[in-house]
Amino acid sequence: MNEQYDYDDIVDFLEDRMSEADRIVFEQALETDAALVQRVNVIRAEAKVHHMLRDAHIMRQFEDWDKAAAEKKTDFSTSRQGNFDIVAILKKNRVLFGIGFLLLICVGTIFFIRLKSVPVLPVHPPDQPNLIDTTSVQPALPNDAPVALQDTPSKTRQDQGANVDDDAAFYAALAKNTYRAGNFGGTLMGGGDGNNQAGPYDQAVQLYQEKKYDQALNLLLHPTKDQEPEYLYLRGYVYYQLGAYRKAEQDFHAFRAMQLSDHKIDAVWREVFCIVKQLPGSRKRLDAALEMITADQEHNYYEEAVQLKAALKGKDRQR
Repeated sequence: MNEQYDYDDIVDFLEDRMSEADRIVFEQALETDAALVQRVNVIRAEAKVHHMLRDAHIMRQFEDWDKAAAEKKTDFSTSRQGNFDIVAILKKNRVLFGIGFLLLICVGTIFFIRLKSVPVLPVHPPDQPNLIDTTSVQPALPNDAPVALQDTPSKTRQDQGANVDDDAAFYAALAKNTYRAGNFGGTLMGGGDGNNQAGPYDQAVQLYQEKKYDQALNLLLHPTKDQEPEYLYLRGYVYYQLGAYRKAEQDFHAFRAMQLSDHKIDAVWREVFCIVKQLPGSRKRLDAALEMITADQEHNYYEEAVQLKAALKGKDRQR
């Protein structure tokens, strides 16, 4: 893995702020460093996610303005006939300007997504012969064939591979933005062994903080009934860090089904960021979870759920 390039270097490359000499060296590194290619793809996809979330936030802001304007609307037809209502005119113009600005953002976003949708892929070395994919070869057309048929490109395996890489980078960036770190200080429900510094739970917390996830998991596999809530919550994070996202999702789901937990609402979103890690196969479960959250505008994670739904819809429109 090429460690000489950090996040800022990659952003400079993607936004064309590198000097010509630095860009040449960077592109040479991309030809041989697969890890660097993956980092470039993830950062590009993360930027796309941020744009989608920003557009969703702006849309909600305009909706709130329209709602507020409708609630405060007053009839001046009898008391102020013949006079201009400056406040009403300003409000009306603000909505018109807002709609025009939103349309401009949408057009710019679509242009940006199309411009940046092609991921950076490693270039084959010059001495490697190009292999002909016989499955993509089209039969020869006669000279008098219609121009539309002659100019229609066939979808090759390379095109399909590029789409797969782009999807993987998008989902990786989405998972990074959805993840929330855990807080394991003390006990979660007032039970267990949180006051015993030598207890398995506190040992597991320490091991988790030291990134010794396998050892932490061994201490969390067989909790007692009183210990089960905090063990499930911490174990969900351990499974997540180990890449066992389905098991992590199941632990968070079981935790939020328990009573008297101050972290039940948090566990809902923890379940969501486990499901995001399993995309695209987990899309139906994710849609169901987001619908449940967005049904309640007072939910602690309502805004995050709305933005995540908007990002997924933006991805769907690209297909």
